[in-house]
Amino acid sequence: MKNTINKKYFKCCYHIDEDDELVFTENTIHKLFTFNEYIADCFNTDKATHLINILKNNGFNHNDEQEEFKKMEKSIEETIILQVEEDKDIIFKYNQTKYMKTELNF
Repeated sequence: MKNTINKKYFKCCYHIDEDDELVFTENTIHKLFTFNEYIADCFNTDKATHLINILKNNGFNHNDEQEEFKKMEKSIEETIILQVEEDKDIIFKYNQTKYMKTELNF
């Protein structure tokens, strides 16, 4: 797969000039390809360490000895999903009431 992408990239970004020399062209294909490769590399690089840094920066405690993450229990996950849905409903109702008051000048 990667080899096929590289061949297509090569065909799009190189051309032969009037001296029959292979010339690289920094065109839109090149910019999109390199940007996408950069983003993919960022996303796939040390996700666990990145998550630990985010948690530490936001006040969570983490032992450096604890390196493996455990899967969340299904009951806890369902509770969180229900709470998020309830919060969305509360926010929606609040915004709807606020909108109605401003529209009707209460």
